[in-house]
Amino acid sequence: TVQGSVRSVGQTVTISGNVLHNLTAAGQSFTLDESSKIGGDASIAANNIILNGKVGRDLIAGASTLTVNGGVGRNVDTRVTHLYLNHSAHIGGNLSYTSKNNVVISTGAVINGTTTKSLPKAQPSRHFGSFIGISLLFGLFFLLAGIVTSLVLVLLFPQAIHSTTNQAIKNPWKVLLVGFITTLIAPILIIAMMITVIGIPLALFVLGIWFLISVLGGIMSAYYLGRLLWSKQHNPIIIMLIGALILIIFSFIPIIGAIIGFIAVIMGIGMIMLEIKHRLPTPKYYVK
Repeated sequence: TVQGSVRSVGQTVTISGNVLHNLTAAGQSFTLDESSKIGGDASIAANNIILNGKVGRDLIAGASTLTVNGGVGRNVDTRVTHLYLNHSAHIGGNLSYTSKNNVVISTGAVINGTTTKSLPKAQPSRHFGSFIGISLLFGLFFLLAGIVTSLVLVLLFPQAIHSTTNQAIKNPWKVLLVGFITTLIAPILIIAMMITVIGIPLALFVLGIWFLISVLGGIMSAYYLGRLLWSKQHNPIIIMLIGALILIIFSFIPIIGAIIGFIAVIMGIGMIMLEIKHRLPTPKYYVK
C-alpha cells in the first residue's frame, strides 16, 4: 500500500497494490488489478486501459479502449474510441464520455448517475496548412517567373515589343475584337486539321505557334498597361516592370483576377496578330 499518491509513466503500467490517495499514470497500456484500490482520484492516459480494481472517487481517462470491470466511487469522464462496461462494473456517479461510438454496457453493469455522450470536435485538416504553404510558394514562383521573363524579353526586343503595343494604343477595341475572334477560330482550326489525319503535323505546328502567341500575349499586355499608367516614361524596362507587377498582382484576386488575366491575354493576342499582319509582306507567286 502506498500511503500517498502515485505518478507513473511507462510502456506498460500495472498497479497491483493499494494507493491511499490519487493516481496519475500514462503509458501504452495500463492495468489496475482486481485486488487493487485507488483511494482518491485516478487520471490515466493510455492506448489501452483495463480497470479491474476500484477507484474511490473520480476517474478521468483518455484511451483508445477503456474496459471497466471494477468500480468507480463517483464520476467517470473519458475520451475514448471504444468504451466497455462489463457485468461487474459499477459507477457510483455520472458517466460522461466523448466518442464516435456508443458505450457497450453488459448486463449487470451499474451506473447510478446519468450517462452523457459527446461527439469529438472536428479537427482542422492537417493538409490545410500545407496547401496554403504550397499555394504561397507557387504564387511567389509565378510572380518572379513572370517578372523575369517579361524583363528578359524587353531587354532583348525593346523596339519590337514597343511597336507591337502601339496597335493597342491606336485602337484598343479593334485589338480586343481581333484577339477574341482569333481565340475562337484557332482551336477550331487546329481540331479540324487533326480530324483530317494528314493535317496532324500542320496542326501540331499551329498549336505550338498558338501557345507561343498566347504566352507572349500576356507580356504584351503587361507592357501596354505600363505605358498607359506612365505615358511619359521612355525606359522600356521600367514600363515592363510596372505593367507586369500590377498585372500579376491582380491575377491573384479570385474571379476578378481570372477575368483580368483572360482580357490581358486576348488583347495581347490581338496586338500580336495585327502586328504580324502589318509586318508580314504580301506573298508574291512569281519568282525569277
